[in-house]
Amino acid sequence: MNKNIKKINFSEELLKNTKKRDAFDKVCEFIDNKQCLHGRILALYGLRRTGKTFMLAQIKDKYRGEAEHLEFPLIAEDGMPQSFSMSDVYNAIDECIAAGKTIILLDEITNIDDFTYDSEILADDYAVKGISIIIAGTDSLGLKLAGNNPLFGRKPDIPMTYISFAEYCRVFGINDIDNYIKTGGLMHEDIYDDSVIDIISKQRYLDSAVSGNIVRSLMRYKKYSSDSTNYDEICEYTENDIKQIVNKFVAIYGGSFEPSKINSKKEYNIIDFPLKIYRNSFEVSAGLQIDSNRKKISSDYAKLINSECILSKPASEELMRELENLLYILGVFSSLDVHRYEKINGVWQNAKTEKEGHIIQPAIKYYQLKEA
Repeated sequence: MNKNIKKINFSEELLKNTKKRDAFDKVCEFIDNKQCLHGRILALYGLRRTGKTFMLAQIKDKYRGEAEHLEFPLIAEDGMPQSFSMSDVYNAIDECIAAGKTIILLDEITNIDDFTYDSEILADDYAVKGISIIIAGTDSLGLKLAGNNPLFGRKPDIPMTYISFAEYCRVFGINDIDNYIKTGGLMHEDIYDDSVIDIISKQRYLDSAVSGNIVRSLMRYKKYSSDSTNYDEICEYTENDIKQIVNKFVAIYGGSFEPSKINSKKEYNIIDFPLKIYRNSFEVSAGLQIDSNRKKISSDYAKLINSECILSKPASEELMRELENLLYILGVFSSLDVHRYEKINGVWQNAKTEKEGHIIQPAIKYYQLKEA
């Protein structure tokens, strides 16, 4: 292999004794149905510690002799930093094909400098020739950006961030709701890993897996993309600025306990939110007009953040919209449709439907509330 591209191998005992996530069957379906022949590659995207690398290892184990699992680490075996280009990736794939491999698993693909700009050959050349390519990476935003540009329409995604309680119980063989709340949404609770097991690790996870993810992905995107309009506002802020704002967004979505309600037997909504109006997401497609209500929401967010954060420059309303939208894309936040009804002339009628935002990962929600 060129440079220090790693061939990933897990112990057979670990692979045998670890149950598979629900998404495993979807990956196998993609491979078995030869969807690559339609010019498609498959992407596993999600935040850190959600089982992407291990699932690729399980795929390699299932298709022994046919599959190769490659990783592109930024630190070489001698401890020196290294970088890769898509040319390095293509050379590595060619070597695998020459060795008889037809399933190529590319891990940490977002470490490739020009991935978000120059990756269409994966679909247009290799896939259509019958090579099944599965990609994954720590900086999941980079995977989404590539899907908006060189791989548009040719990269179906499998989200990995959210792990339901049912799946969590099946994979780990437990049925403990308290354990799920404290560590759920992440596949590991090892104190030596990037896991969320307390307030400090929650903060470290947000800084690295979320804020760092955004900064690294956008830096690569802006370096190689000819698009001078997307995410311009975010790129004007420092990484420290982004960390502070992301933390504040999580606090807004997480809320805090309302002491006066906790001991009340009549109160069920014991969590207070700094901005009640937060329950509207900014999932606005490019080019669509932003209505006055959303402008007010972004203005309220900006005022709150500017009053509580020390930034290199004041947070703008545009920054609020861009950054919150990215937090939805990354899978940090999601929204549910909430249907409101009102009684008109004695008849209940559908009044309106609102989007209620929430934090996806139970562990982040739990330790955010505990900190608050």
